[in-house]
Amino acid sequence: MLAVITAPCAQRGSPTSPDVQQLVVAIADDDNSNYGKIRLFSRDERGNWRQDSDTWRANFGKNGLAWGIGLHPRQRGKQKKEGDLRTPSGVFRIGKVLGNPPEPPSGHNGWPYHQKTENDAWPEDPQNQYYNRLYTKKSGYEPAWFTKERFKLTDPTYYWLVVVDHNRQRKSIDDENIKAEPARGSAIFMH
Repeated sequence: MLAVITAPCAQRGSPTSPDVQQLVVAIADDDNSNYGKIRLFSRDERGNWRQDSDTWRANFGKNGLAWGIGLHPRQRGKQKKEGDLRTPSGVFRIGKVLGNPPEPPSGHNGWPYHQKTENDAWPEDPQNQYYNRLYTKKSGYEPAWFTKERFKLTDPTYYWLVVVDHNRQRKSIDDENIKAEPARGSAIFMH
């Protein structure tokens, strides 16, 4: 089972598309694996892929992996569903970085960044009109669902998040007017 996550410049197609210049590749032994390996790649001046990192251990969902919705065609087999505790498998764009500090981490190279505050949430309820996207509440208005879906700012596991565009069709990296299939999985981050 393979999970390939492409860089934000990939607006279409697969990692073989020449406009894709960087990859994060996570590999699991099978769809029930909780762990795997992750590596970073970039294209050299001739367009060939080169490994840019050591191999790190990757943690996947408690129940392993299931096919997600991304840049790849629909696949046969287990499909990612809301609450299944599986990591989506497939080819996905990487979205913006979300973090607790006011500034992004060093080396971000202009990557889109959003500082999380107590005004931010990521709705996971498929009935919510803001399902699977960043929601920032307006001053003086708090929807009834907000407290349940708010970011956990004190949990060190979620200090930095990188959005994985599973079940998130969008026009640009900053676009939060996304299309998502209800109950197919939400809030997928590298963290």
